[in-house]
This record gives sequence, structure tokens and C-alpha cells, in this order.
Amino acid sequence: LAGYFAWAIWWERQARARALSHLRQHAAVVAPALWHLEPEMCRDYLDLAVRSHGYERLAVLDEQGQVFSEHAAEPLRGPDRWLHRLGLVPVLALETPLHWGDTVIGRLQAQWYCRTLYGELAVLLGLVAVWGLLERHLRVLQARDELQARVAERTRELAEANAALTLSEARYRSSIEQTPSPCARFHADARLTYVNPAFCRLVGRAAAELVGQP
Repeated sequence: LAGYFAWAIWWERQARARALSHLRQHAAVVAPALWHLEPEMCRDYLDLAVRSHGYERLAVLDEQGQVFSEHAAEPLRGPDRWLHRLGLVPVLALETPLHWGDTVIGRLQAQWYCRTLYGELAVLLGLVAVWGLLERHLRVLQARDELQARVAERTRELAEANAALTLSEARYRSSIEQTPSPCARFHADARLTYVNPAFCRLVGRAAAELVGQP
């Protein structure tokens, strides 16, 4: 935010400098009209400048400060009107001398609408959009990391459970193999799937001959 406000101040200063530069260009155009005392020579030009460069008023003053030619823009409309009332589109007073050669023959005064707010809002909305996308990207990365952590934890739990089950089955098989009591396991159709050594000794046949038989 500090960087944004610093940029906004710099941007407004640049806008004022550009406005003053444009006013000096207008002064170079209208200076001959004041020198020759022909206001109609600058009337059309200043009318166009008022409409196209965002001025509220342009006035040409002679050496005594008398108004030689004055031009006003139409009243603001739409958003500009309300922003101006709120003070968000201020009117800046600008002035530059009129030169004929090395002689100052008058002044060109302007009241200029400073509409830097539109550029500042555009940049602010862009920053908000970039911040929103960055925050969303960070949330996605965080969710991915959390998912990977949960998957790794679940994998570890399953590995431990499988290891414990394998150990339990090994202990069970060892106890069944060593017990003197005959033990057998079979399907619902009565076909044998496992016999222990005691069962083989009881029937006098090897396990390979018994497994799969009814």
C-alpha cells in the first residue's frame, strides 16, 4: 500500500507537469493573436483545447491583466460530475506567460480537471486482481501440500498396518504349523485350502495331495 500511494503521488505530479507542458504549447499558439490584438485568431483553437484537454476554463490575459479571450467548457456530466463534487476530480489552477520573442506580452491561465483518479483506480483494481490470483494460487499450493502430507501419513499408517498384519499372520501360521492338533481350512464346497503337518500325519498324505481335494 505504501508503494501504491507513493506511485499515486508521483503519477499526479507527472500529470500536472504534462498539463503545464500542454498549456505552454497552447501559449505558443495564441501568443501571436494577442500580439496582433486579434482574439478571433485563437478563439477556435482555445475552444477545441478546452473540450479536448479537460480544461474547465482557459483565459488569455494581456500585460495589464485584462481578459483578452476567455473560453469555458460545458458542465461536467456523469461520473465526472459526482467525483468532482466529492473532491476526487479537483480543479487545478495553471498559468504560463505568453512570449513574443523575448517580451512577455500576457499570460495564459487555465483551470484543469485533474482526472488521475481513473488511472489510480485502474492500477488499484489491477493490484487487487493480481493479489486475488496470487492468494488463490497460494491456497491451492497449501491445499496440495496438505493433501500430500495426508497421503504420506495415510500411506505410512497402511504400511504399518500391513506390516503388523503380516507379522500376525506369520505368528498365526507358525503356531498352526507347530501345534500337535490337526487343523484344516476349506471352502464352502468342502474343498481343502490348507492343512497343517498334524493333519497330514493323521491321514498319512502330503499337503500337496490334500489341498484342493474335497
